[in-house]
Amino acid sequence: PKATLEFSFEPPGDNAIHSITLPRDSSGNVTVRFTVMNLSNANALDGFIMLQICDVCTFVTEPAQFKKENGQKDTERNFNFDRIMPIQSLPVFEFKLHLAPSFQDVTIGINYRCKTCTVPTITNHSLPDSLRGTIYLLPAPKQ
Repeated sequence: PKATLEFSFEPPGDNAIHSITLPRDSSGNVTVRFTVMNLSNANALDGFIMLQICDVCTFVTEPAQFKKENGQKDTERNFNFDRIMPIQSLPVFEFKLHLAPSFQDVTIGINYRCKTCTVPTITNHSLPDSLRGTIYLLPAPKQ
């Protein structure tokens, strides 16, 4: 069997969470907490996860242990892992995202590869629903 990974906002339960409503801080930034789940019956071994934010978004802070690889876009960061056991999740990662005040929602997601994983199907440069999440944004507080 092959492992299949899935994106989830925090707090994940038995199922991944693919949409969430989050507030903006007074600077218009959004704090995002997410994880990656292995809901399959196979180990995910020796791989990486690439976090992708929207093309017009920027990282204010980056998730711990993620790094920008040479040649990657400014909107992408990688995390290497040794193993994600079946029916387990990685720890929750947190980062701060900056986007235009006019945005009411934004989509972020992951892509991944590992020695024992299925390869996600990307169609028309779009991640499948299991690998992305939508953030619905509350207005920034009045200053």
